[in-house]
Amino acid sequence: MANERRRRTKRRRQSQSSNSLLVILLAVLGVFICCVILPCTLAALLPAVQQAREAARRAESRNHLKEVGVAVQAFQAEHQHFPAAEERGTQGSGNMSWQTQLLPHLGYNELYQRIDPDQPWDAAVQLNAYATVVPQYQRFAPEPNTVNGRSISHYAGNIRFFMTPDGSPRTLQTVSNGLSNTILAGEVATGFKAWGDPSNLRDPATGLGISDTQFGSPTSPMGVNMLLADGSVRFVDRKIDRQVLQQLSSPEKGQGAVPGRPLMFNPPKPSTPTLTADSIPSFESSLPQSDPTSNRNNQFPVLESTGPVKTTSPKPTTPQPGNLVGSGGPSIGGDSSGNVSSPTPKGLPQKSARTYRITLPIPPRHMPLPAGLQIPQGVKMRAEWGRRWITVTAIAESREGPVHCHWEGYSDNFDEPITRESLIIEEASVRILEKKAQAAE
Repeated sequence: MANERRRRTKRRRQSQSSNSLLVILLAVLGVFICCVILPCTLAALLPAVQQAREAARRAESRNHLKEVGVAVQAFQAEHQHFPAAEERGTQGSGNMSWQTQLLPHLGYNELYQRIDPDQPWDAAVQLNAYATVVPQYQRFAPEPNTVNGRSISHYAGNIRFFMTPDGSPRTLQTVSNGLSNTILAGEVATGFKAWGDPSNLRDPATGLGISDTQFGSPTSPMGVNMLLADGSVRFVDRKIDRQVLQQLSSPEKGQGAVPGRPLMFNPPKPSTPTLTADSIPSFESSLPQSDPTSNRNNQFPVLESTGPVKTTSPKPTTPQPGNLVGSGGPSIGGDSSGNVSSPTPKGLPQKSARTYRITLPIPPRHMPLPAGLQIPQGVKMRAEWGRRWITVTAIAESREGPVHCHWEGYSDNFDEPITRESLIIEEASVRILEKKAQAAE
C-alpha cells in the first residue's frame, strides 16, 4: 500500500509540473504575440490604412476643386470674364472675393443674396453670412474652423491669374498661355483664410510647401491638387521643376518662361480630328493657345488628373452644328477640292455665304447685327455653332450683306462669309461704329 501511495504522489507531482510548464509556454507565446507579432502586423498595416485614407481625402478634395472649376466656367460663360480678385459694390465701398462671386454657380444663391455688396466683407453686419460653411471650399468633411468667426477655405487663388495690371477682371483673350497651362487655384496647408477674404491669394511660382504663402497639402507630402483655368484638376508633384511651375503660374505667355523649355501639360493630339455638333469646343477655347509642337514628346510628371484638358483646337474638317441652314458647315479657306488658300483682306477666296439659325438666347448687352451697319476689319462678333456662342472676327470690311469672318480659336484658314442675320454684336460696339459712320459723313 505504501508503495502504491508513493507512486500516485509521484505521478501527481509530474502532472502538476507538466501543467505548469504548459502554462509557462502559453504565457511566453502570448507575450511574444503581443509584443512582437502584433506590433509588426499593425506596423505593416498602418501605412496601407494611412495611404487609403489619404487617397480618399485627396479624391474628395479633387472633387471639390472640380466643382469650383465648373462654377468658374459657368461664371465666365455668363459674364464673359473670370471672377475678379475683388469685386466692388455700386457705391465702391464693398468688396467680394473671387470665391464669394462663385456662390450662385455653386448652388448657394440664397447665401449670395444675404451678402451686401456695398459693405466691406469683414463688416459686422456680414458676419452671419460669411460664417456659413461652404463644403466645396474645404478639402474633405466640412470643418467648423473659423478665422475671426468666418468660415475658412482650404483653397487659395493664383494671384497672378486674378490680379491684372489695370485691376479689371481677366478675360479669355488675356490667357495667352492657354487655359490648360495656367493654374487658377489650389490647396493650401497652413495659413487658412476665410472664403470671403479678397486677399485669399498666393503665388504658385514661390514653390509648393506648407508655409503660409505657398500652395500645399497637409494630407499628402507627395504633391498638391491644382485647379487649372480650363476647369480640370491636376495632382502636381511637389518636386516639379521650379521654372516649369513659374510658367504655369502666369496666364500670359512668356511671363516667367524659360526659352526652349516646354510647358507642363501636353495631351496627344488626335490623329484624325473631326468636329461634330457634340465636339465643338466651348467659347472658353477661343483664345490663343501654346504651340503644341514645342513639347510634343515631353511629359510632365503628374500622378493623377481629372476632367477634360482643353488643347489647341484642331483644324476642323466638315462640322455640322445643327443650326446651319443648308448643308455642310463652316468651311476652311479654299475650294471644294481641299486646296487651302491663305485669305487676306484683299483677294479673299470666293465662297457662298452661310446662314446659322439663332436658337440660343442672346447674351446680355448684345443685339442682332443691324442690316445697314458698316463693319470694319477686326470687329468681333458672335455666331451660334453647336449650341454655343463662338467669337468670330471680321477679316474684311463689309458695308452691306454678308460679313467675311474668321472663327476664333481655329486654323488661320478657318473663315467664311456669314449672313448678317446669323451674327450678334455688343451694343457698345454698335454705338461706336454708328458714331464713326456719322463722323465720316
